Amino acid sequence: MSSIADDINLYGNATAVIAAFPQLTSLLLSELGLTVQPTKSAYATHPNAAIAAGALTPPVPLGQREQLPASTALPALGIVHGGVPIGDDVFIRLHLDDVWKKVEADARRIHNTLRDHPQHRHQMLTLSTQHTIDYWLQHVHPDHTLEIAQRMDALITELSNDIAGIDIDAVPLGPERKQLPMRLGGLGLRARVQLRNAAYASTVAKVIPLLAPSLNNAGQTVPGYYATPHITQLTHRRGLVRQWLLQLGAIPRFGLRRRHGCTCSVGRAPSVCSP
Repeated sequence: MSSIADDINLYGNATAVIAAFPQLTSLLLSELGLTVQPTKSAYATHPNAAIAAGALTPPVPLGQREQLPASTALPALGIVHGGVPIGDDVFIRLHLDDVWKKVEADARRIHNTLRDHPQHRHQMLTLSTQHTIDYWLQHVHPDHTLEIAQRMDALITELSNDIAGIDIDAVPLGPERKQLPMRLGGLGLRARVQLRNAAYASTVAKVIPLLAPSLNNAGQTVPGYYATPHITQLTHRRGLVRQWLLQLGAIPRFGLRRRHGCTCSVGRAPSVCSP
């Protein structure tokens, strides 16, 4: 019988991670017979943190992107966790570029495969293709997702026009009808540029309470996933999450409201339909 472990992550300040890493490698070896492969591992840290590859035992390389484009003069440092890039601006941008290349290629392949079936192409566009970048809109800060959202909106416009055989945006109220849910007479093709702030903000609002300690139904304290004093303070300050959402522009000042009896969503990200 063999054992395998994948995607093990250590989070914390530099001192704690340096101390925990050799303990983890020793535990994996003694209990499961597993050996950590340092060359397949990587670490990422704040630029001012006092940690280097030599401080980790066994040594682990700094996470960085290799083979940078010739136009990129800056370093691209970071790691990818759960498909989400975490690092400097260049690292995140290049990773999202890779994500988009695959998303676009798959979308065009499906669209062309179903060329003789316009109804099927529309169903794939509304139920599948337009949602393929939502995961990254939910987990990557909006500062980094404008470009990929614009690309998706442009692709949706191109493919929907091809299906309809007309320029939908040139029709009176065409853009509005295109984004309206199908149950209200629209095409159900939402603008990702408009949804990206709400997608990310709702994820943060859902995750933050899980990070700090909380009380269960029996009144017992349940440890949070990442119960640092800072996270605990965030969850205990009333209205802080809502204030942050307002600053991000994810919800209007008057709060979420129903319009035409519809409240749409991207995954678990609430948003408001446009008429």
